[in-house]
Amino acid sequence: MQAVQVGDLVKHKTISWMNSEKPFHVIKIENGKAYCEYTGANGVQYFHEFDVEQLLVVEEAGGLHKP
Repeated sequence: MQAVQVGDLVKHKTISWMNSEKPFHVIKIENGKAYCEYTGANGVQYFHEFDVEQLLVVEEAGGLHKP
């Protein structure tokens, strides 16, 4: 299992349309929850928490791509 960290770019594993299918940032991790920032289809910025197991890391915070 990949470790999700603050600053990572992630996608939701099952909700592919979220953030217009673009990766979004993890801004905080607390108690197994990742607090993320993304833009809705209406152009409004949202903050939402997800279980870390629901997220797939697309790019690590340091800019390195995960396989």
